[in-house]
Amino acid sequence: MVFLKQSLVLAVLTTFNGWAASDELTHQFDIPAQALAPALQTLAAQSGAALLYAEQTAQGKQSPKLQGKYSTQAAVATLLAGTGLTYQVADNGAVTIKAPKTGAETGAATLPTVQVTGNAIYNATDPYNEDYQSPNSSTATKTDTPLIETPVSVQVVPQQVLKDQQVFRLEDALKNVSGVQREHGGGAFLDSFVIRGFENRFVRFRNGKRLGATSSFGFTQEFANIDQIEVLKGPASVLYGRIEPGGIINAVTKKPLDTPYYALEQQFGSYDLYRTTIDATGPVADSSELSYRLNFAYLNRGSFRDFLDNERFFVAPSLSWKPSENTEVNLTFEYRKETDQFDSGIPAVGNRPAAVPISRRFDLQPGLDSGNEVRLLDFDITHSFAKDWKVHGGFLGSFANFDQALVIPTNIQSDERTIERAIFSDSLDGSSISQEDISAVLDLTGKFEYLGTKHTVLLGTDYYNGTGDAAELTFGFATVDTIDLFNPGQGTTNHDQLLRDNPLDGFFTTRQSWYGLYFQDQITLWDKLHILGGGRYDWVENENGSGTTADDVVLATSDAQRFSPRVGLAYQPWPWLAFYGNYVESLGASNGRDSAGRGLQAETAQQFEVGAKFELFDGRLTSTFAIFEITKQNVLTPDLSTDDPSDSTAVGQARSRGIEIDLAGQITERTKLIATYALTDVKITSDNSGNQGNRIPNVPTHAGSLWVRFDAIPTKFETGAGVYLAGQREGDIANSFQLPGYVRVDAFAAYHWKLKDSRLTAQLNVNNLFDKTYFFGGEPSFAFPRVNILPADPATVLGSIRLEF
Repeated sequence: MVFLKQSLVLAVLTTFNGWAASDELTHQFDIPAQALAPALQTLAAQSGAALLYAEQTAQGKQSPKLQGKYSTQAAVATLLAGTGLTYQVADNGAVTIKAPKTGAETGAATLPTVQVTGNAIYNATDPYNEDYQSPNSSTATKTDTPLIETPVSVQVVPQQVLKDQQVFRLEDALKNVSGVQREHGGGAFLDSFVIRGFENRFVRFRNGKRLGATSSFGFTQEFANIDQIEVLKGPASVLYGRIEPGGIINAVTKKPLDTPYYALEQQFGSYDLYRTTIDATGPVADSSELSYRLNFAYLNRGSFRDFLDNERFFVAPSLSWKPSENTEVNLTFEYRKETDQFDSGIPAVGNRPAAVPISRRFDLQPGLDSGNEVRLLDFDITHSFAKDWKVHGGFLGSFANFDQALVIPTNIQSDERTIERAIFSDSLDGSSISQEDISAVLDLTGKFEYLGTKHTVLLGTDYYNGTGDAAELTFGFATVDTIDLFNPGQGTTNHDQLLRDNPLDGFFTTRQSWYGLYFQDQITLWDKLHILGGGRYDWVENENGSGTTADDVVLATSDAQRFSPRVGLAYQPWPWLAFYGNYVESLGASNGRDSAGRGLQAETAQQFEVGAKFELFDGRLTSTFAIFEITKQNVLTPDLSTDDPSDSTAVGQARSRGIEIDLAGQITERTKLIATYALTDVKITSDNSGNQGNRIPNVPTHAGSLWVRFDAIPTKFETGAGVYLAGQREGDIANSFQLPGYVRVDAFAAYHWKLKDSRLTAQLNVNNLFDKTYFFGGEPSFAFPRVNILPADPATVLGSIRLEF
């Protein structure tokens, strides 16, 4: 009778060989988000496990998507997350799933929590996930292929690392990735980085869709709705179009959840920093199909730099609609309004940054204020129309208006104290600089087997259009008064009065567009050999023009077409080890036209890479070891065949080669870590300016980091520390000055209180604990690197109180 009343379902689909054995082994799972009961049946079939559960226990409950390599125990725990169900393991290994009973019903206490360890993928839908590593990322291949089977280097900075380090700037996330260095970026003005020796030119990606230089210039990444940061090393043109050969930075945003979650955090820190964030998500009106998420941030902070502040308002509502288990639609809107100032930094004197206080600024001027207002729309739809086959489409539109008024030092005179300066400015109303990015993508992915080989195929197309229009004063640079290095004070030229007295006479238009077709096939033989092959064909058009009035702007057009291949191989002799290699070609930036009006060849690049990947401690610790060489051609250099020194030709070349090591994950029950090392040898190999043989700026020969977290009292108190180091870097292409190397130390501690169904966390981070002075250099493409060296933050304290429920 008890058996009949409970309608016990015995799901014995294959022989179960004992829990201990299955926990040591991992299985490849591919289970879509669906009702819990069929998901459990699929899990049993794919793992060979025996599951016992009451039919009514699973009724009305949904399970998340489960893809990748899991131990059976981790797979069960993942499917049950958020359902309120528990599970128990019998002596014979059978797994019983049941609803938790109250103490009054059983006369017994709740079963103890089972700690899940094993090779489980990072679950981006779980806000309490504390993993430090992720064996899965779609950035490299746009598929669900595990990273250990992917013959390229991809590094992921997951959610828990962002929390532990209280990351709210992109540079603080990327310090955990080898071979990535920050550039000047105008202080808090924009994000600019060097990856494997080559600058990214302000381009970054959002959920795999491009945010080009037009929309990335003038503002930095907001982290209120960011789940994790992914870095794909090396040329990525095959899947993402025109890009610099060092790699891409992809920000993965938080998605709406069908389980309610709310978080409120208040941060406060040095130099009057205050930042408030809200994260709220859950089903809409108890719907099983529609869920929402709302992320909000308000930032107000000063700086160790004189008279520098930053205020930002950010809100991002999003909706997720799942009309069936085969279809998912996501829509996000972002609005951002910000005021900030460009920080030009300090000049070089001789071959080092000037020996002046790092707080001192040389760009102060009455009436200066900059800001931006950005609206962004992100849409994507995924539909599975057959087993193992799906189509994905996406659209990203970013629409920005900028008010930019800034002073830029342009030179330091021979007395090594008098600094010449110019104003870069637009109109008084802040509406004369507009930037727009449109990205669209359509992908078809599928899996099949043929003659004993397993295939994961991708066929896709994408479109990108970036437009920038500006109206400025004296083509962007109106000379203002000089300033003294050792007694700077504030300039006397009034910005607003300058604009009233002088009409705008510099009008610029830049348009860049392309569309591409790409294909990819990932072939697996004998479950050990993974072959990657693919290619892309691009059609590109660029238009640039300028004039003294809007009507005078004449656009010059340049076109390019190119096929870019990518091939790779990964051999996996054991589940925890893979050796890999790849060869990739890419299409880079357009170079415009020469003095005769002929289109110059666009930049191109090739990469050779070999390495090894490890998954140790049952997959809890992952590592990548890579050796690479990248060659970049058609770099602009002076045209010696003309008398005009401003004429250029595309014959320059640069080379970067090196070794990179990345290690992330858990080494003991209480200890997690991230470790990196990069040896990078960069050189200009062809140039008409006398720079041949020089090092590319802002790239240290040696750089590394080590961050360790220790859970002193599990679930209650954790602490940690990190060390970040970089060797000497050249400050400009001429190698006329150097940025000294540095060693910096960070530390943190956090304590959690359980308040019924809520968790309260108090956290304290200290960055640059020993107050080390160090610097970032200007972008190689910037005209005045010797007078634009940015001091890094001194010792800073950042505290927070976070309530989650």
